[in-house]
Amino acid sequence: MMTETSVDWEIKAGCYDVLPNTALNWLMHSQTEIAGEMVFTSDEEKFAEEPCQTVDPSVMAAAKQNSLLYAGDGSRKLDPGFYHNLKHLGLSMGGSTDVGDVSWIVPLGQIITTCAPLGVQVHTWQATASFGSSIGMKGMHHAAKVMALTGYDLLLNKDGILDKAKAEFKKVRKEIRINPEFRQMLKPPVKNDPVPIPVG
Repeated sequence: MMTETSVDWEIKAGCYDVLPNTALNWLMHSQTEIAGEMVFTSDEEKFAEEPCQTVDPSVMAAAKQNSLLYAGDGSRKLDPGFYHNLKHLGLSMGGSTDVGDVSWIVPLGQIITTCAPLGVQVHTWQATASFGSSIGMKGMHHAAKVMALTGYDLLLNKDGILDKAKAEFKKVRKEIRINPEFRQMLKPPVKNDPVPIPVG
């Protein structure tokens, strides 16, 4: 390195990509028909314009392009729709999530709702303003409705959905292999020695 500093590094852990479950995702998508579309007021539409004016034009253009890719039309700052497009199954999208590891332990269904205007990036002041507004609350409440409706159908095992989700989960996990050399390189970041617990 330029500073004549040497660096040692080692891999302490690995993270899995999200393993989607189409059975659960279809179930969640079907719940959006019961929950209905999100409806935004004219005040919310007006509010949505303000943070978008501070977003770099190239970021806005990319967001509109992504909206077209995922089935939106890119014309609305606040998209009320829900999309489940199988041609995107398995493709990567921007961002990161801890859910990836969980999705390899149990079947996982996900939903994303509009909580901020198109083009607003997470971890920004524009996102904070949007998430804390009625737009963000509306999106979170709508997602909660869809998750509750989904949970209800899972509890009833409607149309054998649990068996379908589990069968898909087992099948896909068998088909995807992790490089065994990488797995051997990984070691727990802590020792497995038992820690003495003080008594009394």
